[in-house]
Amino acid sequence: MSIEEKIINLLRKHPLGLTTKEIAEKLGISRTTIAKYVEKLKGKGIIAEKRVGAYRLWLLGEYYQAKKLTARRILVALTRALLRILGENSYQLAFMVGKAIAQELYETVELNSSKPFESIASMISDITEGVSTQAFELGNNRGVIIIKMSDTSFPIEFIKLLANILQGAIEELIKKSCNQSCTVNVNISKKENAYEIVMEINLTPRD
Repeated sequence: MSIEEKIINLLRKHPLGLTTKEIAEKLGISRTTIAKYVEKLKGKGIIAEKRVGAYRLWLLGEYYQAKKLTARRILVALTRALLRILGENSYQLAFMVGKAIAQELYETVELNSSKPFESIASMISDITEGVSTQAFELGNNRGVIIIKMSDTSFPIEFIKLLANILQGAIEELIKKSCNQSCTVNVNISKKENAYEIVMEINLTPRD
């Protein structure tokens, strides 16, 4: 059995995915060799890469697509259920959820207080799949974070809920980590087959 076949058979038994190190250990093959073959299989479209924080997981393409579709359906259903039950109040709830998440996690989040905009953009990119971020410091305690989502199959209502969660989380993280208050103005648009969330952040030193 070839190394490629061994990798495919192993990933078939682990639909949630394995890291390069785990594949190497389970097959008894060097990590360098496995790294070469998983990239080759990825190029053929047989396996897919999923980033979870700092980790790279490899899983069969068929499982990956099925998981993405299921997760998307759940998120869309959740969005519609919230809007049906709470109406426009759903967005305020999302904002409060973002603040609550930041309150729970801020002690474990390393936010660079000297470069808060870059630090937040990097954090969003690390924890969110299929999203790219850019940060710009405008001076006078102002900055902009641009978030681009390549998956446009989500309804705009979901993007608005996500933006409100991020807005609440950013305000709370900056308050707790940088000892500064801030306001976050959000603008959402759809450009070049991608959603674009522009978050303008204004910092205010606290007394």
